[in-house]
This record gives sequence, C-alpha cells and structure tokens, in this order.
Amino acid sequence: RRRHLHPGGGLGGDPSVIRLAMAGGEKPRLDKAGNLVVGTPGGDVVLQAPRIYQEIKGDRRAITGRYVLQAGNEIGFEVGAFDRNRPLVIDPVLVYSTFLGGSSLEEGVGIAVDAGGNAYILGRTFSANFPVTPGAFQSALSGPSEDLVIVKLNPTGTARLYSTYLGGSAGEEGHAIAIDAAGHAIVTGFTSSTNFPVVAAYQSMNGGSYDAFVAKLNPSGSGLVFSTYLGGSFFDDGRGVATDATGNVYVTGSAGSGNFPLTPGAFRTARFNFSAAVFVTKLSASGALAYSTYLDGSATDIGLGIAVDVGGNAFVVGKTASSNFDKTPGVVQGTFGGTGSLGVGDAFVAKLNAAGSALLYSTYLGGSGDDEGRAIAVDSAGNAYVAGSVWSPSFPTTPGAFQTSRSAAFIPDLFVAKLNPSGSSLVYSTLVGQIFNQLGGFIGGTLAVNGAGNAVVVGRTILSAYPTTADALQPAAPITSNGGSENGFVTMLNATGSALLYSSYLGGGGPDGAHGVALDSAGDAYITGSSWSG
Repeated sequence: RRRHLHPGGGLGGDPSVIRLAMAGGEKPRLDKAGNLVVGTPGGDVVLQAPRIYQEIKGDRRAITGRYVLQAGNEIGFEVGAFDRNRPLVIDPVLVYSTFLGGSSLEEGVGIAVDAGGNAYILGRTFSANFPVTPGAFQSALSGPSEDLVIVKLNPTGTARLYSTYLGGSAGEEGHAIAIDAAGHAIVTGFTSSTNFPVVAAYQSMNGGSYDAFVAKLNPSGSGLVFSTYLGGSFFDDGRGVATDATGNVYVTGSAGSGNFPLTPGAFRTARFNFSAAVFVTKLSASGALAYSTYLDGSATDIGLGIAVDVGGNAFVVGKTASSNFDKTPGVVQGTFGGTGSLGVGDAFVAKLNAAGSALLYSTYLGGSGDDEGRAIAVDSAGNAYVAGSVWSPSFPTTPGAFQTSRSAAFIPDLFVAKLNPSGSSLVYSTLVGQIFNQLGGFIGGTLAVNGAGNAVVVGRTILSAYPTTADALQPAAPITSNGGSENGFVTMLNATGSALLYSSYLGGGGPDGAHGVALDSAGDAYITGSSWSG
C-alpha cells in the first residue's frame, strides 16, 4: 500500500528503514522493468516498480527510486534525492488484470469492491460456456439471447469466489451493480424475459415488453435474497443502483410506462405525456417498495446514475430534453441550455429527500448543444460529483479548471463537475478530453471519489486524442494492429478539478472500453469493461 513519509522522528524521512515482508509465495524477484514478481500457485503477483513522488504546490514531482531485495524475503527501497522538508510518497501499486469470458461475446458493465478488496463484476454474455463456479445460483445460459453474469474475484484477482449467470429465456442487459456492507451484490438493468428469476418479489410478473429489474444476490453467489420486476406496460429500464448503510436499495432509470409502479405521497405520481420519464425507486433490504416517483418534463428524460448520502437522500444524474423538467429555484442552472442535432438536451442533477416526497434541489447542467450526465458520486460532506459527455461549446466550466473549452467540434468531451451540497454553485467544472461517442457507451457507474475528494473516471476514447500523465501505466495510445479505433482510459482529477493526478490509456490494439470503476479504502481503482484485443 502507499506509504507517506513525513519529516521528523520515527520513520522520519528515512525510506531505507521501510521493509515489505512477503509470505506464502516463492522467493521474490525483480524483472527488467524493476517490477517485483512473486510466484504463487494461482500465477505471478506483480508489484509495479514503485512510483515515488512529492506534491509541491499542487504538482506531482517524480523522485527516482527502486525496489531492493533484502534477506529473508524482505524488500526495501532505494530512493534518490528529495526535499526532506516535505512528505515523500512511495507508491507500490498492486496490479492484476484478467480476462473473463467464454467462446462468444462478453462485456463488463459495472464493478464494485467491498471492504476486504473483493471485486464484484456485473457483465453480460452470449457464451454457453462462461466459467461459473460450483454451487452458483444459475449455472447455465438460460436461452439463445444474452444473460447477465455476476462474478466475485478475490483481492489478488487470482480466483473466482463465485461466478453465476442470471437471466431468463429472452434477453437481459445489466447496467449497474452495488455492494452492501454484508457483501450482497445488487444489480439492475432490463429484461424482456417472462421467466426472469424472481424471489420475494414486489412485482412477480413482467408488466410489458421490457421491464426494469432489481436483484440482490447473497454473499456466496448461491441464491437470491430478492429479485423483482419493476415496470409497467411499456419499456422501462434500470440504469443506476446504490445502497445505504442499512441495506436499502435505490434505483433510477427510464420509465416509458405511464403505469410504472409509484407510491402515494411520492414527489411526482404522473407523467407529463407519453415521453420517457426518470424514475427513482427505493426498496428495503428485503425488497419491499419504500417509495417510487417520477422526475419529468414534457420531452424525453432518463436517469443514468444514482448515489445516496448518509441521510438517505438520493442524488440522481441523467439527461433531459425538457425545457420544463422538474427543477428548484436557486440552483446552478435554472434554465434549459438547449438541444443539438442529437436531440439529447442537457444533463441534470437532482437531490431527492429521504422520503422521496420532495426535491431538495434539481438543476440543469448544459450548454446550447447536447450534453448528458452519466455517473454520480457523493462525498461525506454532501458534495455531488458528476461526469458525462459534452457536445456544447458553451458548457459551463469554472475558472482555473483543467480544461475550459471543447477539444473539437465533431467529437464529444468528457466533463467532470462538483456541486456544493445545496446545488447552488459549482465547486469546479472541467472538461478533460475527447471521448468515444458517450462516456462508457450506454453504461452507468463510471465515476468514483476517494476520501481526499479526488474523482476517478473511466470510459472510451479515440486513440491518441486523450490527455495522459507521463507516469501513467499507458501514457501513449497502444499500437493498433487490427484497425481498432478506440481505447479505454482511467483518469484521476485532483480535488479542485485543476489538474490530472494520473491519466492513462487502458487497452491493446483495440477496440477496448472501460465501463465501470470502483475504489477501495486505499484508493486503488478497480475497472471493468470490454476488450477485442489479444
């Protein structure tokens, strides 16, 4: 894990006293790149060559250094000259990367991580031979169309703790995953199956052609705690999911049905017209309906991401083409920015109270073209961080931001913005770089925030057109060998949105894309997506 050395007594600024003890594997060795390699029965575990730096006036200054093998399977550090009046950071990053798939098409769409460092991946598969584990809830593909897959990996990425299909005989798409404190995986998406597996369901039958679903899997992956349809007579889709400290589940998405299940006393219980509305639904830990409401205007509105604070307030991000979308006074942007040639409209950010009965704030976020919010996170102070895609040349940015103007007129940019707890001002708003079509394709859950207020975003980008940092895993676009035109990326912004702490491509010859990101307590990033690269 990352080690911060401060001047003074004790460790005091003397990195030579640090030791890493390695147990349970073969004798450690160093490869030609200076990475530390330890052989295990599950394969090699690799600690990248340490990245050593000092942060001075907001800039990260690299310090030379390397691992040194010591007696007794211990590892030390050799560090070059540094300012002993400032903290020194030695960052040996534990890295693993693995394929997950069968003989057909797979895509990872969302990821979450628990307190023990276990990673939970939600994906979709067309493979009848996707690798599942003994005792899994569903061991076979249920039909000719795609099924969901949910996989739990151990902290080193060397073993599947469970792997299961989830689906009915028609088609499903999963869009988001969350983990509660007990290790239950909660997933949402949509299904056209009339036999999607339901347990302790609020709604046990498909209400129409396509329904949203919410399913909660037990910690061993062997059974469902609850699983329910959530929809009316038309097309409804779950796009984002979150959970609170007591296990309540919050879902948002798109409700095309005028008879979507709603609750008395909810903020909005009727749509404007036949266009799609945002829905926000809260379920108890056992799957009972706590509240369910629309957020709406007279055009198409879709919720794409959701987060919840310690008070049970739900934060929703998405896109709206409505000039009369539900909004509140005194917010960042009270007026609709406009709609471009794509007909998307503006991003929106809304905060709903714990009862689902009132908006604490709701604001547009957009310019005169097409902009959309795709992911959201909330910090302990109640600030909301949102990310999405920007086509508008007039998208609102803040002075001193990393990038304040569009990269090109014909390719969208990624945006990341931080709103204060009342939604009345932007703490920062910045563009980052060109992305491929939309942030993470049609997937939510592409933003995470650490305890220091640094935002991590992932997605797809056009090759050679995205800003990276010199010390990144892949600072330059991978060489294209098969005509791939896109690559994954992972970027961390500093707490003020003024600089990139790191930014890297993630992929091979392409096309590849990163679709989901989660952070553990140490700040390590866990990423899932899709790869066509060998």
